[in-house]
Amino acid sequence: MSKGAVALIFILGLTLTACGSYEGLSSSDLKKEGERMLSNNRYDEAARLFADVFRADPTKNENAYKVAEAYYAARNYVKAKEYYQILKDEFVEYPLAGIRYARCLKQMGYYVDAKEAFTDVALGYKNSDVDFVQKLIEQEVKGCDLAQKLSSTPDTTTYYLRHLNSLI
Repeated sequence: MSKGAVALIFILGLTLTACGSYEGLSSSDLKKEGERMLSNNRYDEAARLFADVFRADPTKNENAYKVAEAYYAARNYVKAKEYYQILKDEFVEYPLAGIRYARCLKQMGYYVDAKEAFTDVALGYKNSDVDFVQKLIEQEVKGCDLAQKLSSTPDTTTYYLRHLNSLI
């Protein structure tokens, strides 16, 4: 077999492995595989599997929460925000969803929207740990204020580049 054919087979094998062979699996099997991916710190793959489960049954908030948590762990705040947005007012069943939704906005640089979302959580949150959550939200809002201030202040730092010798 030629080197080109071996390389092509290798590339095809990698592609098939990366894409996974999840087509035709039941929702419960996809969930199990997603949990396995989470336990192996493969958050993006887990999120894609949970998203498939959610698309199959978008009425189950549990599925949206799993997608959001996996994307959040992967630091994909844009996608996590989409799913947390579905749950952000479900304080009893998903108490962190509203806070994480606001944090996603904050991480994306939408500080005004994040402060508004944090305020919404502060007003709607009635669980037993409300005092702790209120203090947490105060800190998060202060962080938004600081980030807004720093992002509007021009950087006046001067940098100098000096080569140590001609070999570098």
